[in-house]
Amino acid sequence: MFHHSTGVIEHCELCRFDGSAYTNDDVAGTLRNLGDWFTHSVQGIDAEVLNRRPEPTVWSPAEYLRHCKRMLWSMAGLMELMLIDDRPAVQGRPAADALASDAPVEIDVLRELTRIDEEASRMVRLWAKVSASDRARVAILNGAEADLAGVVRHAIHDATHHLSDIGRTVAALGAGTPDHTGRISRINASAGGVPKPEIARAVVGYRGIEGDRQNTRKHHGRVWQAMCLWSTEVIERLAAEGHPVGPGDAGENIDLVGIDWSAIRPGARMELGDDGVLLELSEWSEPCSNLKPFFIERNFRRIDVDRHPGDSRIYAKVLRDGVIRSGDTVRVY
Repeated sequence: MFHHSTGVIEHCELCRFDGSAYTNDDVAGTLRNLGDWFTHSVQGIDAEVLNRRPEPTVWSPAEYLRHCKRMLWSMAGLMELMLIDDRPAVQGRPAADALASDAPVEIDVLRELTRIDEEASRMVRLWAKVSASDRARVAILNGAEADLAGVVRHAIHDATHHLSDIGRTVAALGAGTPDHTGRISRINASAGGVPKPEIARAVVGYRGIEGDRQNTRKHHGRVWQAMCLWSTEVIERLAAEGHPVGPGDAGENIDLVGIDWSAIRPGARMELGDDGVLLELSEWSEPCSNLKPFFIERNFRRIDVDRHPGDSRIYAKVLRDGVIRSGDTVRVY
């Protein structure tokens, strides 16, 4: 188990986690979203598939869920201990790697998802109570110092990193988004608010499109929300229903055409254009009340993924920076 040491920021080259990129509000917002994020990553996939390993030495999606449940439980417990004890000494050990000799296991996926949501919610409640001095509290983990703020960020790193693993494992099992291509029909960016006007070209970096902003960071702007994507075909279908919605109105950064939006799921990856931009789809975007003018009877929940699967926008984090242009080819896999 890797522990955050006081004064050392946790980074990961594989998933591009950077602990310094998470404000205290980002920490709370990410923890609040973890339960839904894990659920959406495996939703609609048969439990037998989720309990299957793609290779003998690679965990199944269900095993990743079980690990993340245990990790969140232990991090929540550590938070509680650090808030009542001064410099507690704790010994931890890493999870055992998958071995070809492991006995087959059958994990109750629904139970693990429920427990993930419970433990993430417990961490949210604890985090809401801590003061600045509490965040600096220190534990001795395997002989090294770790502060509470770093412990919580480590939990977020571990969870979001393994969400990426689940996405790749689901794809390897043939249950992910099928490999196909489309193109960028429109790029949208603004200094804040909706609708977002069209631009022909965009520089894409760690936090998304250069120059694009949100008016508030309460529900936006986290690293895993760097880009917001939507489907041109979905927009056209909504317009045909009579909704006065068009490209850019819902605050999305990229409208895609030719992508099978019904097959899109968190964990899929997209390569955009010829300049190397690589995105990983993270979590479905929760519609907000600012979108009321664009829907009949101001029903902005028309694009809520839980009410209308296949019509929602989706967030993505940026795995590789670059430049995108309207008309660029997009490969999803």
